Amino acid sequence: MASDAFDIFNASKIYPNPEHIFGTHQISLSQIKDNCIFILDTNALLVPYSTGAGSLTEIGKIYALLKSKNQLLIPDQVAREFANNRPKKIGEMFDAINKKRNGIPNLSIGQYPLMEGMEGYTEALGIELEMKDILKRYHASIGKIVNEVKNWSWDDPVSLIYREIFTPEIVIKLEFDKDQIKKNLAYRYLHKIPPGYKDSSKDDDGIGDYLIWLAILQVGRSKKNVVFVSGEEKPDWYHKSDKTALFPRFELITEFNDLSEGHHFQIIRLSDLLKIMGADSGAIEQVKEEEISIRHTGFSGYASTAEIAVRNFYLHKYGDVVLVDEMRYQVDFEYLDGDRKIGVIISNIETSMRRLEKTIRNLFAHIDTSIYDECDFVIVGESHDNNFEILVERAESMIYRFNHNAFEVNVKYGYLDYGTFVEISDGRKQIKLF
Repeated sequence: MASDAFDIFNASKIYPNPEHIFGTHQISLSQIKDNCIFILDTNALLVPYSTGAGSLTEIGKIYALLKSKNQLLIPDQVAREFANNRPKKIGEMFDAINKKRNGIPNLSIGQYPLMEGMEGYTEALGIELEMKDILKRYHASIGKIVNEVKNWSWDDPVSLIYREIFTPEIVIKLEFDKDQIKKNLAYRYLHKIPPGYKDSSKDDDGIGDYLIWLAILQVGRSKKNVVFVSGEEKPDWYHKSDKTALFPRFELITEFNDLSEGHHFQIIRLSDLLKIMGADSGAIEQVKEEEISIRHTGFSGYASTAEIAVRNFYLHKYGDVVLVDEMRYQVDFEYLDGDRKIGVIISNIETSMRRLEKTIRNLFAHIDTSIYDECDFVIVGESHDNNFEILVERAESMIYRFNHNAFEVNVKYGYLDYGTFVEISDGRKQIKLF
C-alpha cells in the first residue's frame, strides 16, 4: 500500500485536463522555427569548449541572428550553471595540455665509450640531438599555450562571443517563492514527475532542471511556442528506448500545452539548431560529434574528464590527493584518510568485462600492500540512469576471485554532471569487500 505521503491521485495533477490528451500533437520544427522562442540549456553553452574555432564562429552567428529576431532566451538558472561549470571546462583543457607537457620524454641513449666507433651509435646520437631540439621547441610551444590559458579570466574565446550576445534582456528572470518551490519539488520527486527527479541525489536536490522548466513555462504563458536547445539527451526529459531518445516526455508536453493555451514545446540538439539555421556543415559535424561523446561516453572519450572529476571530488572531501605512476602502483591517485593511505582506481560504466577483469587482476597482482591500506574502486557512469548494479556485481565477483591477500576494497559509483562527479553509492549500496 502507498505511504501516507504518496498522493494516489497524482495523475490528476499531472493531467488536469484529460479531455485534451487525445488532441495533443506535435508539429514539425520547420512550422514553428520562424516564430518560436529558442531557449538554451547549460550544456549547449558548454559544447563550444570542446569544438573548433570554426564551430564557435558559426554558433555565435546563429545566436546573434536569433537575438536580432527576438527569438533567443536563456533561463537565469542556466546562466548560473554556466558560471559554475565554465571554470571546470577550462580546467579540463588546462590539465590535458599540462599533462602533455609534463609527459614529454627526456631522450638519452646513454654514454657508452666502447660503442663510439660504431656507425649506428654515432647515427643514433645525432638523431637524439635533433629530437631533443624538436622536443625542446615543442615543450616551449605547449608552455605558451598553458600560460595563455592561465591568463584567461572571462576572456576566453567562448566567453568573448557570449558577452556580445547574451545581454541582460535575453536572460529570463524567474520570480518564485522558495518555500513553495521546495514543496513542489518534493511532491514532484516523490511522484517521479519530470523534469529533474533523477537528479534528486545531488547536493541541491537537483533543483536546477526544475527551475529551468519553470522558466520555460513562464515563456509559454505568453502564448509562445518554445524549442529547448540542449547539448545532451536529459534522462528524465525524454522517453527513451535502449538508450535512444525518442521524444519529449508526455508530461512535459501536456503541462506546457495547458499553460500556454495550446502552444507547442519541443527539444532539439544544438547540432539540429545549427542545421535548420543553415550553418556550415563542418561546424554541424563537429558539434554533433561532441554531442555523441556526451551521450555515449566511452572511457577513451572522457577518461581525463572522469579522472579530473573524481579527483576533484576526493580533493573536496579529503584534502590533498596525489597523482602516482599508474603503471607502477596500479592506481590513478592516492589520498590520506587519517593515517590510512588509500589508492583510487577509476573505471567507466561501459568498460568491457575483459578490461574490467584485467584491471582487477593487475590490481591484486601488483599493488603494494605495504604502501596502501586499502583501495577505492570507483565506477563512473554517464548519467543517473546507468545500470550500476550489474557492473558492481561483476566487479564484486572478480574481486572475490582475485583477492588472495585479504586486501580491503571499497566499491563506489556515481555519474558525471557537467564535469562534476556525483556519488550515489553512499546511502544506496556501499560495498566493502575483503
